[in-house]
Amino acid sequence: MCCDKSANRQHYAEEERKISECAARWEFADAPDTLVLRAISYSEKGKFDLAAWPNFFIGTLPAGDTVGIVDMAFSEKFKKGATMEFGIYAGPYEGVEKELYLQPIMRVSRKRKENALYCAVHRVFYASYRSSR
Repeated sequence: MCCDKSANRQHYAEEERKISECAARWEFADAPDTLVLRAISYSEKGKFDLAAWPNFFIGTLPAGDTVGIVDMAFSEKFKKGATMEFGIYAGPYEGVEKELYLQPIMRVSRKRKENALYCAVHRVFYASYRSSR
């Protein structure tokens, strides 16, 4: 079965626009001493040529808030629904460098429900991964 490529491109462009608009409203902050969340989504850190990007998690806090986590320490296999613990960001970047080098990569999915997670996020924390259960 073949797909209409122009419809796919239009869907991708529309979803990318929505995600970008939501991400522009995010508030970034350093994580508190301990932050525990139930993991919903994960984009793996990576690098290409001179560019690099951090891990980005979306999850829910015990109070029900949906938040994003920017992290450079996680290197395990991601398990959706896992309870993850993060602590204070302990990386090499501070201040403006942190804002420049620790920008999450948003991945556009074919599923609108997955893309809508980005719009559920209002706060993003810089944090360091500790453990999962």
